[in-house]
Amino acid sequence: SSKNTIISLGSNDWDKMTSSNLLEIRKKIDGKVYWILPSPSLKPLERQAVIEIAHEFHDVIIDRPKQLSPDGIHPTYNGYRELAEKTK
Repeated sequence: SSKNTIISLGSNDWDKMTSSNLLEIRKKIDGKVYWILPSPSLKPLERQAVIEIAHEFHDVIIDRPKQLSPDGIHPTYNGYRELAEKTK
């Protein structure tokens, strides 16, 4: 059986990650990988780095859900359901 990995970087995570860190992590993962893109308004450069790495490995890219909580960052319950549906 193959395994699935979901990588979701939050707005606070990038301070500890660089493109080269993400690339090294990705090289160690076997199986199908899903990347949830960070916010384009908060992390445009980081978002582009994720897209480039995901394309290099032919991974699945999932954009942020449309249903967000009032803070405009975190998904609502239905937003999380939307994300889960995209990993099937």
